[in-house]
Amino acid sequence: MLILGIDGALARPSVAVVEDGRVSLSKVGVSAATMSRDALRMIAEALHELSISIKEIDVITVTSGPGSFTGIRAGMATALGLADATGARVTTVGALEALAMSAPPVDGQITAVSRARKAVVYIAVYEMVGGVPKLVRGPLETHAANLVETCEYPLRLIGEGFEEELDNIRKGSGGAVEVLQETVPTAAAAAMLAHGRWEQGEPFDNHPMAPEYVGRAQADVARGEPGTI
Repeated sequence: MLILGIDGALARPSVAVVEDGRVSLSKVGVSAATMSRDALRMIAEALHELSISIKEIDVITVTSGPGSFTGIRAGMATALGLADATGARVTTVGALEALAMSAPPVDGQITAVSRARKAVVYIAVYEMVGGVPKLVRGPLETHAANLVETCEYPLRLIGEGFEEELDNIRKGSGGAVEVLQETVPTAAAAAMLAHGRWEQGEPFDNHPMAPEYVGRAQADVARGEPGTI
């Protein structure tokens, strides 16, 4: 089975091809803001390097968020357009789940983090079971500085949006913080998660093509209305 993964939720978008449970190729873009322009180019380059036709792709999986509003919608539009043209099946994977899947092997819980806006992040806590993330808590929205109060120790972080507060987070936790990895390309992890679901017999249409929103809409933020932080 050939799976095309697309991620536009994080600061740097990515695409990847997974064949029979192995990552064949991964490409990383420059910015989520350019996802609508760069997605098809990156996909075309990846397929060309692998000598694969887009019509050979069986499944297209795309991250549903939370993360970049523009990147998520551009990724989904790309996935739906390609699926309509080729007949490939489409499915979604949460961006934080894909981030957790990208983490190096660890014991215990890890916290996946994506950027919401300045000083605010989306987080979800996972327990790795057999190399697959199992959700413990979240997704939720919080201030990056509040990660110390929000999560259990030791705090193991992967993702983005917490960098500017990292010194304060370390001080607040007494140093019990480990950054497993900062921003990583997650399209490959999303495709691997989709492959794992398929192996377990889970229908791809169990995960509809809809953005995942957490916390307040940007319009509410702009109006200064109270939220859920």
